[in-house]
Amino acid sequence: MNYTDSNLEKVTYESSVNLENLNLKIYTGAQFGLEINNIFGSHLHRHLYYEIFYVKSGEITIQFEDKDVTIKENDIIIIAPTVAHCVISTSADCDVFSFYFSYSKNSLKTEVDMYDMISKFLCDEYIYIKNRPSLTDITEKISREFLANNHYSSGVYFCELLIDILKISKVGKAKSSKRSISPDSNMNRIRIIDYIINNKFNQDIELDAIAKILCLSKKQTSRIIAKHYGVNFRELIVQMRMIKASELLLETEKSVTAITNELGYSSLKGFYYIFKKYYGILPSEYREKNRL
Repeated sequence: MNYTDSNLEKVTYESSVNLENLNLKIYTGAQFGLEINNIFGSHLHRHLYYEIFYVKSGEITIQFEDKDVTIKENDIIIIAPTVAHCVISTSADCDVFSFYFSYSKNSLKTEVDMYDMISKFLCDEYIYIKNRPSLTDITEKISREFLANNHYSSGVYFCELLIDILKISKVGKAKSSKRSISPDSNMNRIRIIDYIINNKFNQDIELDAIAKILCLSKKQTSRIIAKHYGVNFRELIVQMRMIKASELLLETEKSVTAITNELGYSSLKGFYYIFKKYYGILPSEYREKNRL
């Protein structure tokens, strides 16, 4: 399923397939990259779906809020929904396959409870499995089928990938789930909201415009955002801008004025006010206190 508007590129391809009593939806798209070569977001962000990165060659470093994890050749990582992260560096020659998925329980009565199995497996902020060259072939098949718009076959191959990962991880001995994340009927809308927020947070985004893209009322759109993000629309924009502000202050030599403009604030005074309210100190103090 493709989503477009005058300011929004094609967001995703979607494949849906059942595996026993588990329904999987697999997403990918041009802005995410099927085979990623040094094309990554530069700020911490969150999604309402799972992300898989498989490094075919080279390496990438994924930054979480409290740690960095380097993913090397033939390694695979699955990042859970709502976990703040970004890819902060890659090797000079890097080839990465990236897929996105969500899951829910279907109405089928089956002997194997795949839904329970996957729920127990995906119970941490991320799952990191090292040195699995055997996964290269299946990830290439998934990517190839997506590129050919063969969505059902790509979904079938993705099921094969997931089963291989479960076998590698001996999921039968997995601990009970710490988190319960089941996508609801608004998941497709959330993916569009998520894309807009993460890519256009420094612009004058209006809730009315997002509602129009979703073909919903402003009230309905506001309710979806509050339910899935835990804050209202304006607070969500502030969160994204403050995360980016922190990154720019600590990782660049840009002036506070330049950062203010980059984040979309028209007033330096206004940026200072919001930053201090969010972090408790002024931007210059934050840079001096937290910079290594």
